Amino acid sequence: MTNYNSEQLNLFTQPIAVPVEMSCTVERAAKLVERSTSSIYQIEKGKPYLRKVPTGTWQVHSTGKNDRPIRVDVYFIYDPKKR
Repeated sequence: MTNYNSEQLNLFTQPIAVPVEMSCTVERAAKLVERSTSSIYQIEKGKPYLRKVPTGTWQVHSTGKNDRPIRVDVYFIYDPKKR
């Protein structure tokens, strides 16, 4: 018989990524993570910008370049193990 209780407990000990804003401007992302726009513009392709704060980590992903202004996705990652 499978012990589902232990599997459920593992779910609550994993880091959780909460989307804060999807496809927002670099300026908006900079305000959210309290950093300069140049730090957000320097995101390498395929690598997110990370900023650790006492309550978790801000993560900013580029959605790619196209004809429009650069857009990014902003997440907040909370890790229950690091409380």
